[in-house]
Amino acid sequence: MLAPHTDGLTWVRERPSLRTGWLASSNVLRRWPLLWLIAALVLTACAALGHFASMGPGLAFAAAEPILVAALSATAFAIATLRRRKRLATRRPHDWLVPLPRDLSLGARAAGMPAVIWGGVALVVMAAAIGARVPVSVCGTLLAASAAGCLIASAVLAIFSSVATRSSRSRRNRAPPRLTPPPSQFVPPPSRYAIVRRPRRTWASDPKLRPLGYWPTAQAKFWDRPKVRARTLLLLLSALPLGVTGAVALAAAVVWLIVLHMLNLLLGLIRSAFAAAWWLAPTAVGRLRFSAALAHRGLVAEIASCALLVGLSYAVGGAPAFHRALPPAAGWIGLACVLSATACLMALRTQSVARSVLHRWMH
Repeated sequence: MLAPHTDGLTWVRERPSLRTGWLASSNVLRRWPLLWLIAALVLTACAALGHFASMGPGLAFAAAEPILVAALSATAFAIATLRRRKRLATRRPHDWLVPLPRDLSLGARAAGMPAVIWGGVALVVMAAAIGARVPVSVCGTLLAASAAGCLIASAVLAIFSSVATRSSRSRRNRAPPRLTPPPSQFVPPPSRYAIVRRPRRTWASDPKLRPLGYWPTAQAKFWDRPKVRARTLLLLLSALPLGVTGAVALAAAVVWLIVLHMLNLLLGLIRSAFAAAWWLAPTAVGRLRFSAALAHRGLVAEIASCALLVGLSYAVGGAPAFHRALPPAAGWIGLACVLSATACLMALRTQSVARSVLHRWMH
């Protein structure tokens, strides 16, 4: 009678990734007890957004183009998996779970988090479809096309990973023994993008918080590297119609780069807030001083970017375009101020946030 139960325990013991995932999920739910309530509120808000007139036709149009949905899903899933794989490989020497046996490959562990994110996006799409009263067949087609794209991306990445592993093994077996160590694969950190003209003379005896303002802009410049922006521009130019003139394509590319820079500035403000709070945890820093020192340069850059967009709209479309672009720009500046202040206040609550998964990811 105890054989099935024993076999089940043996099956679980042979797969330590299941126990690790269960413990990680339990810790997340224990640290964030209101996570289920937040998820329910988000799904309710998405269902409410489904009542907009453009939501239903938009979902129907996406379901009518399953190949495009599959291609976009495959691209996003592959990029997220590759980034996660690189992060896991980089942090492997510092991972305390390294001595434990691994029943999953590096590629499978890298695809776990993107799969969870895809599940959350699928729930959001389902909630929006229910709110928009879209037929079940349309929602099913959309999710099936997206899932097929993710599976295709996983299969292609697995094939390329196996081929790369075999080729590296064969080169290692054929190569003669080396007497000199291999060259270092050093990657410059994002901090080198911070603009610091010269250090202050009293930096050791009289420290200031104002240099924290370089962190968000440096992080945004690191994300705005030319090789990263070239890929996004390729996608933008590929999506433009064939009859578009060169001036319109150039204007669209400029607006696209400015908007991405504004988004990277906002994400840099949020991420730098958590990293700076972790760095300043042993000190007693006031919330107002911390928020002002960290966010002042990033918010000034946001205002300048919004002013540039409004100026471009006025130069292209005149006064009507200026009046249409002014409210969204003001709204974005207000949103950036609110989100940065919220991130700074949350990051300073080290007792409840510093040990959380969100804080470790942002740091």
